[in-house]
Amino acid sequence: IIDNSEQIADSNGLAEFWNIITFLFENSYIKEGREFVIDRKISITLIGEKRKPFEYKNDTRKQILYLRLKSVYQFYNKEVTKREGVDIIGQTTIRHYFKSRPYFIGLVKGKRFGKSGSQSCYAFDYSMMVEKGLVTLEEDKSDDSLFDTDNDNTDNDYTDEVPY
Repeated sequence: IIDNSEQIADSNGLAEFWNIITFLFENSYIKEGREFVIDRKISITLIGEKRKPFEYKNDTRKQILYLRLKSVYQFYNKEVTKREGVDIIGQTTIRHYFKSRPYFIGLVKGKRFGKSGSQSCYAFDYSMMVEKGLVTLEEDKSDDSLFDTDNDNTDNDYTDEVPY
């Protein structure tokens, strides 16, 4: 029961973390190319046990999210302090939570982030995360023409005139 209770708490805490990360992206606090990168590389060099590098093969070309936790955490921490009833999770705890998730791939020693050069980061199976509804870090490219109010609908009798 204790293990199950801890796992539920871990899941809720991490789910809230990803909700806040999505919020930070949607409000332009974090940006692709600066705090995170999404790509489909075929192989990634990860840091394994005893800091020994090993190769992760992305044969199916899934989208991979590279997240600079150190950079993102500052924004996360600031946002959580504004929210009532949400507890701040420490970086060490978040890293621990990551390791138990099926979408977690591993620690990357060096990944290029825009002009800031090569940085260490964490790699995640972004395709799986989106499928599970955990996080969305992409601009909505849906067709906005469905909501276009400037359409000239001459086939109906609608007018803006007030009837009295």
